Amino acid sequence: MSLRGKPVVLVSDLRNRREITALSGEAEKFGIRRGMTLAQARALCAHVISIDHDFARDQKSLEALGYWLVRFTPTVMVDSGAIFLDLTGCERLFGGLANLVQQIQSSLKQFKIGARLAIAPTPGAAWALTFLKYKEKKPQMNTDEHRWKNGGLNYLCSSVFICGSLNDLPQALSELAVIALRVEPEIAESLHHLGIETIGQLMGMPRELLPVRFGDELIQRLDQALGNINEPLVPLPARHSIEAQVQSDFPIHSLEAIWLIFRKLVERIVLEMDRRGVGARTIDLVFKQHYAPVISKTIELTRPSRDAAEIFNLLRCAQEGMPSIEGIVGVSLKVTRAQKMGPEQIRIMGDEDFAAQRQLSRLVERLSVRMGNEAVGAAELVESYLPEQAWNFRGMGFQPMHKTTRAGSPCHVRPLRLLNEPVEIRVMVSPSEDREGWPILFTYGEQRRVRHAVGPERIAGPWWEGRNKTRDYFDVEDEQGKRWWMFRVRETGRWYVQGMFE
Repeated sequence: MSLRGKPVVLVSDLRNRREITALSGEAEKFGIRRGMTLAQARALCAHVISIDHDFARDQKSLEALGYWLVRFTPTVMVDSGAIFLDLTGCERLFGGLANLVQQIQSSLKQFKIGARLAIAPTPGAAWALTFLKYKEKKPQMNTDEHRWKNGGLNYLCSSVFICGSLNDLPQALSELAVIALRVEPEIAESLHHLGIETIGQLMGMPRELLPVRFGDELIQRLDQALGNINEPLVPLPARHSIEAQVQSDFPIHSLEAIWLIFRKLVERIVLEMDRRGVGARTIDLVFKQHYAPVISKTIELTRPSRDAAEIFNLLRCAQEGMPSIEGIVGVSLKVTRAQKMGPEQIRIMGDEDFAAQRQLSRLVERLSVRMGNEAVGAAELVESYLPEQAWNFRGMGFQPMHKTTRAGSPCHVRPLRLLNEPVEIRVMVSPSEDREGWPILFTYGEQRRVRHAVGPERIAGPWWEGRNKTRDYFDVEDEQGKRWWMFRVRETGRWYVQGMFE
């Protein structure tokens, strides 16, 4: 169900009550605000949609978006429910600050993420400027700079607030609410009872009285926003690729020594994959030789795995299939493609199916390593009325198919063995005025007399592909007890064998 255009609130259990922690713009139109109880929100809007607020998932989603935004700047920090980007010097790479901000805006819009953007000399001021409301009357535009100037603030693209100088910060922040300083709601509520609503009123109070009444947090947040206290950005930890390598000072020729290196490398990458909660789908194995070219091999897995024994066996198969190696001085493993993977749970009943599926996957992986990914595959059903087109070939990495096909109704029996293409045969039919009698004799390798015949079953191909010939299929049994699946083309009267029943 789509929630767009509907009043939605996120609710959490706070202070022994169901309290609203976030809400959509549609919910705000009904007068619903943060801090209200769910009962109060329903009194204002009876059809409001409530969803439990998962703070952990919110943080995880913000971090994922932060890692994606690293493409614009190497310094990205996630804090206080916001994402901070250090754009110092990065605007040169994007042809100016306007182009950089426009690319960030368009990227977020493609993800359908509604976000408020602001640029300021300090993180606290940038966070506070996102509380500004867009003004109905835009200031006069300066076409040379593509900006609007209004009291120390620049409005870039009419929706991004910019304050480019520390000297302009007091004026830019003066009209904002105190909560924009990232203080606790209790502090903002206490200031509200004293008649202090804006940051400008707060800056007019004696500084020595603020810590005594409200603690050190209030004055610290104010100084951070104004640039009196340095607030460095702590970037997200870099996500390095999952890889491991071993270097040797002397050439290695022993097979046992190579296997020992494999075990050490596999142990390292499995430990990192387990920490990230992923499994390997593609692994690159590289051998550096002494005075010889580098040898590499790509290993594909049918499903994500971090099983050390399974990966080790695949490495052994890959090493055996390589050309002769003359003195190894380095071995490296790199997981080039990984996939999210949770713990596998084996059912108490039906563990034979689970074991058989794993054995099949391991067999496919070993064959692919030895013979190549193109040499191993599986047939899958596709929607087609023509039997010879009702399947397709899938390469390495196939999964068991549980797909139905439209190639015939379930009441009709299909042969297990089908020919790649129908083979034309000579058939004698029973006498009939319309020449559509049943087959009584046909030649396929040798002459065969028909004992029983069931049919016809009429199947027509897709007319939009030019296959407008209609087929009449018969299930035929000869005198030797063999069953054949054959058809007659109504337009031409020719007969063909399609398959054989086992």
